[in-house]
Amino acid sequence: MSQPKPTLVVANTEPIVAARLCDFLHLLPKALEKIHIPEIERDEWIRVLGKHNGKHAGIADLDIPKWINSWEDSGFLNVHKLTTPQTTRAQSLNRLIHPESPDKPAADGSAIILARTLIDTEQAQALLADEPSLRKIAEEKEGIPVIGSLTIFIRLVENGTLQKSQAVEMAIRGKQRGIHYSKKLIQNLETTLDTTAGFLPGRFILGETRFCS
Repeated sequence: MSQPKPTLVVANTEPIVAARLCDFLHLLPKALEKIHIPEIERDEWIRVLGKHNGKHAGIADLDIPKWINSWEDSGFLNVHKLTTPQTTRAQSLNRLIHPESPDKPAADGSAIILARTLIDTEQAQALLADEPSLRKIAEEKEGIPVIGSLTIFIRLVENGTLQKSQAVEMAIRGKQRGIHYSKKLIQNLETTLDTTAGFLPGRFILGETRFCS
């Protein structure tokens, strides 16, 4: 019997940016039941997603705060304020993730701490993140199941929201708009969609995903 597929996640910023540049941001509620983020991540969403307004042909400008508020109002997005001890731990983890930028705002570390807290209380099942160093710290230091943004494509195809060809076209479109999807990664996506293997928490990795901010 396969493991349950996570639908309750704590999300990092990169998969959300990938969803926007691949044109499936509006479909995330069809792939996931609920997204949790730390308060600092909300601010990062506004800052990073806002950079892409007016930057890419074929993508309409998005009122980021209004869109986030609509997700919060619907209950799909829950924003959490960390405690002082949690924030201190998040800063420590963030320095491990980004040793070259020790003063970088601790959004990534905060996502890990929130994921650990919510998984322990059965409010979340996994961390949704793409950055390799973040994934490594989350899994090795905190024992957190991690899934990546491309796994959302799998879910959307499995539940009939997208056809395989649409999912692959979206991934290619995202690559053209600046997401660092390698040719091999997209080939792996096609192969996985052909087999409809789904994904398992923490072990379904199609490759590294980075976006150009």
